[in-house]
Amino acid sequence: MGVRRQKSISYYWGSAHREKSPVEKSQAEKETLERVVSILREECGRKDETIRALELMVQKLTEELRLSRAERDEARRRLDAVTLGTGSTASSAEDVKTSGEIWQGKFEALQLRFADLLRENCKLKKTLGVRDGKESRFGTGASPSTARDFKPSSTEENCSRRGGAPKGHAGHGRRQATGGKAEVVMETCEVRASEAGCCESPELVRIGSRQREYDRYIPERWEHIVVKEEICRCLHCGKATHARPGDVLPRMSYSNSALVHVAGEVYLRGRTAKSIARSLGVRPGTLFGLMDTLAGLLRP
Repeated sequence: MGVRRQKSISYYWGSAHREKSPVEKSQAEKETLERVVSILREECGRKDETIRALELMVQKLTEELRLSRAERDEARRRLDAVTLGTGSTASSAEDVKTSGEIWQGKFEALQLRFADLLRENCKLKKTLGVRDGKESRFGTGASPSTARDFKPSSTEENCSRRGGAPKGHAGHGRRQATGGKAEVVMETCEVRASEAGCCESPELVRIGSRQREYDRYIPERWEHIVVKEEICRCLHCGKATHARPGDVLPRMSYSNSALVHVAGEVYLRGRTAKSIARSLGVRPGTLFGLMDTLAGLLRP
């Protein structure tokens, strides 16, 4: 039997087929994201209208409740005047008493209706995901005051306060969370012309390299990555650019897979931070720092 030849792409797609360039792919992804953002904005607008309608309904019922209270108080005053005044008759006192009981019943009915609407309003707000600044960053439960934003009425002095070490403290440096037990993997990262971002047609020349270390999480094991990032300089504008690994955020000591794993264990499966830290061999404070960084990225 002869060797079977591999058919070219044009055999399946035709001679007019052309692979999309990275710029075209990026543009297509941008258009898709813009459509998603537009749909989400419309949905948020509809939810805001529903909330405004509920707030108007609550205001209307509050006003009705206030009027009912005023009428009840007036009926009570009339009853007292008839009962204590001279020349009052038993029939008029009985009429005022009956009227007061009627208004009291209306008042209690309005109170019950107002309480039901308040509960329904809270339930709808929770369903729509309306946030009032008192929730935690990853849920709708209460959060400590230290994790909340400053109130609009806070003074500049209170807003300018910052905790932590005193100014000028050298710090202790970044600690290796895995304690040196992870497998060390050596990698090399090269600069791509599309990442330079210095001019329209960059012409890069290699001028050196730098070393970066971070921990990568693969299910049930860690890898300690030591990557050499290539450093290049553009001959046109002179801007220096270094390569960036694709699976880790800037200035992070853990890969994106570790962030996703920890967030899923805490907020989807409901595990405690201490149990996750024990299974991964890291400190609980490290997990809270990772989730705080992730919350900052997802906050808008």
